[in-house]
Amino acid sequence: MILTLYIHVLQYNYDHILVRYFGQNKTLELVHHRYSWPSLYANVQQFCNFCITCIWSKPQCYKPYRSLKQLPIPKWIWNSISIDFIEKLPSFSGFNTILVIVNWLTKQTIFIYAYDTIMSTDLACLFILHVFSKHGISSYVISDRGSEFVSNFFWSLGTALNMQLHFTSDYHPKGDRQTECTNQTLK
Repeated sequence: MILTLYIHVLQYNYDHILVRYFGQNKTLELVHHRYSWPSLYANVQQFCNFCITCIWSKPQCYKPYRSLKQLPIPKWIWNSISIDFIEKLPSFSGFNTILVIVNWLTKQTIFIYAYDTIMSTDLACLFILHVFSKHGISSYVISDRGSEFVSNFFWSLGTALNMQLHFTSDYHPKGDRQTECTNQTLK
């Protein structure tokens, strides 16, 4: 009953027949002038944000998103992996970066400590030691274009091991969601 009364007050002050759709600040000012209740600001904000007319009348300030290219479904374990770095961590024994490698089929994860100044040759050694030696060749590697991966090392490693490199943009949860979720969990 009280909630219905709040909605009627908000609707009268927001969507008045003479002057329509004042906006959040003006509606709050008009309602606060005559009425008061504990969650007034939150109610006005929520009411204005869910106005269908206002949502449809606001112009889009960005280009429409392109549809994402579907990543291939892994055929076997460690056939498709994603790689990312967690950087700028507090230093521990000189290491301040973690290399995160996630198997796309089983979601098994490998965390490898590293330096933020890691060279491509050192990265190749870590990759061969922790992934290639234990799990074999991966057909697909998904990366978010970190400078470490776009280097000459990774292209030559990919060519030598017959891997395909799939790129996503930086922090793109739809393309590289499981690695980003794993990074958040680890942090």
